[in-house]
Amino acid sequence: MHTPLLLSLLVACGPDPRVITDPDAELRAVIDGNNAFAWDLHRAAAASDNGNLFYSPLSISAAFAMAYAGARGETADEMASVLHIDSDDGAFHEEFGALLSDLSGSHGRPYELRIANRLFGQDGFPFVTDFLSVCSDAYDAPLEQLDFAANAEGARDDINGWVEHETDGRIKDLLPPGSTDGARLVVANAIAFEGSWRYRFARSDTKEEPFRLASGDQVSVPTMQQIGSDLRMARDEGVSMLQLPYDGDELSMVVLLPDDANGLPALEAQIEPAWVDELVAGAAPQGELEVWIPKLHLEPTLPLKALMQGLGMTTAFGNVPEVPADFSGIVDPAVESLHISDAFHKAFVDIDESGTEAAAATAVVIVTTTSVSSGPPAFHADHPFLFLIRDDLTGSILFIGRVVDPR
Repeated sequence: MHTPLLLSLLVACGPDPRVITDPDAELRAVIDGNNAFAWDLHRAAAASDNGNLFYSPLSISAAFAMAYAGARGETADEMASVLHIDSDDGAFHEEFGALLSDLSGSHGRPYELRIANRLFGQDGFPFVTDFLSVCSDAYDAPLEQLDFAANAEGARDDINGWVEHETDGRIKDLLPPGSTDGARLVVANAIAFEGSWRYRFARSDTKEEPFRLASGDQVSVPTMQQIGSDLRMARDEGVSMLQLPYDGDELSMVVLLPDDANGLPALEAQIEPAWVDELVAGAAPQGELEVWIPKLHLEPTLPLKALMQGLGMTTAFGNVPEVPADFSGIVDPAVESLHISDAFHKAFVDIDESGTEAAAATAVVIVTTTSVSSGPPAFHADHPFLFLIRDDLTGSILFIGRVVDPR
């Protein structure tokens, strides 16, 4: 999937080794919190939408973590609860930033994973220096000044252009028209991944195969097939787990397949981060393992604002009149009061015989409060399943997908 130009750049730039291979207690707390939020968000999303899903919980965590850096009082408490932030603020931002820095990069790696953060703020607005320093120092998120007041649509175009560039053109028009009216600050994250399978599927083996829907109906979809000798699989009651490593053995796709075609809702209702980690840790090579996985192209949307509010982040969005949102860490409240008006997330994934391309972006829009806004062992994924793209060195969940109809 890599272009010759990209391959030449990867070789020419020299090695960029991963630093974090065994997270310490403080970093482990951040990773565990991120993964707990990931599954909370997934359960909420699955409950509101029974179709395909794909998103990056890491991107969403990163964007809201930067906004959290400016929250105070009950607003900060609610955000910390939803995001599962347990460590003190200074340690949290430092450790989360170190994780993002370690994950992001391409030099000398056989895969590419880039993560970028940026603040887009109203030109001349008196942002609190400490807030800007935390975002810049911990998250490598500099402030780019735009004039939302005079040209909100032009500012929106600039932000969308940054997102499109950072995701290699995969995520377009993240912010819809009118979304930056009255904005004082937009906190943005973008993540892009491209990796080749360690054990590739032969294109000649891809054939139309039946996929059993939860309804009992069947549809025919292009399905990749291989017999792997080193692929790892694990079993638990009612579910099989397959781990498909990417080149470099640092990241993998983990596929969670219920035994029953209509078993996905029950799996989603009970899934926990530690259980997934235990399945991966206990996976073992199966010898000759027959694998069927449908080719996928997903670009679903995620109603992020409604989901975050449903998880309990209400004060930050200005929805509790008796308890105003408190972002006094961003600007002195004597100057202006702020709240989050909206949050947007888009994601894309393309899975084929050679590997995976995925991208996602998140934007949190902060406005002034006065603004308005059989046989051998087999893994046959022929019915609804979950998948996640996971950093195996730290256990961080980068992307989560839900497939109910791969057409």
